[in-house]
Amino acid sequence: MFPGMVPLSARDLEALAVKLDGEDPLKGLRDRFKLPTLSELFDQVKDPCGQSNGDGLTEVIYLCTNSLGLPPKSTGQNLEKVLESWRTLGVLSHTLGYSPTETSDLRPKKILAEYIVGAKVDEVAVMESLSANIHTLLASFYRPQGEKCCILVEKNAFPSDYYALESHIHLRDFAPTSGHKYAPVLTGWWGHRYSTRFQMTNMMEVEGGADSYRRSCPSMLLNSALTSSLEIFAEAGGMIPIREKSIMLTGYLQSLLLNSPIAQSPGLEIITPCDPQSRGSQLSIKVNVDVDKLYDRLIKRGVICDTRRPCFIRLAPFALYTSFADLLKASRIITEEVEALVTD
Repeated sequence: MFPGMVPLSARDLEALAVKLDGEDPLKGLRDRFKLPTLSELFDQVKDPCGQSNGDGLTEVIYLCTNSLGLPPKSTGQNLEKVLESWRTLGVLSHTLGYSPTETSDLRPKKILAEYIVGAKVDEVAVMESLSANIHTLLASFYRPQGEKCCILVEKNAFPSDYYALESHIHLRDFAPTSGHKYAPVLTGWWGHRYSTRFQMTNMMEVEGGADSYRRSCPSMLLNSALTSSLEIFAEAGGMIPIREKSIMLTGYLQSLLLNSPIAQSPGLEIITPCDPQSRGSQLSIKVNVDVDKLYDRLIKRGVICDTRRPCFIRLAPFALYTSFADLLKASRIITEEVEALVTD
């Protein structure tokens, strides 16, 4: 609805942002997150221009959730509870206290299945890191045979994907470890059946489902932090309302940038597909200025994004804490800073 929006006056744009924020069913969830302020930012990051701009108590406009999201306010509180259980119970915190280690992955597993993935609980496992999990899946599912030996991947895939894929291409074919075609190849004791796990027989009995692919004891601290975030996703109603707002946010930002003066000149080009069904929440923007200088100037003014050399910035609004007013302000700042660099 937004990309073809008729150019509006500054007052009308502000009124539209207020209207959209007022009608947003997820607007109350913003208060569940801790957004950095300008003063906090400048305390940690060297100011490239030697001074801050605006009220130091003003929250930054955070458009980098595609890389790292902001923590819910409950994260620190819940981690403190876990640490207190560890301090007062020691090894007994494995099964007792707040979010015991042994079962700390059950709550996030259920939320992921119901609200994020849309799967059965036994089809989801909470475990390890992205690269480790890619290796786990490739070890079990990549079985090159005859002409079926290639892996199709996008050009310039992110290193977490590319290096894992490359390493498995160089390995020989795998043989299943059991009668199941895709049984785990890389096994660990936490993939052992729960009812007999602590009998220590060293005779593997796979748990079944996605849990069979787990290898090590879950991290009580990581699962506590993960649960703090996932509970807000559940409160929002899952991915459908989040995706609906995400489409609105990205479309609104796209319209603001396309209708800016620099979009009519060589200063800015949105390279992300215009069709909302062909993209996520991120917009990738090609700029005809020094991208490092632009990034520094945006950070100075409290717009947090990321860059990809040689000439791209990436903006990713997030449905749980980005407002339409944020995007209006960010688009104006981006326009001003690109124009300033173009005329330098």
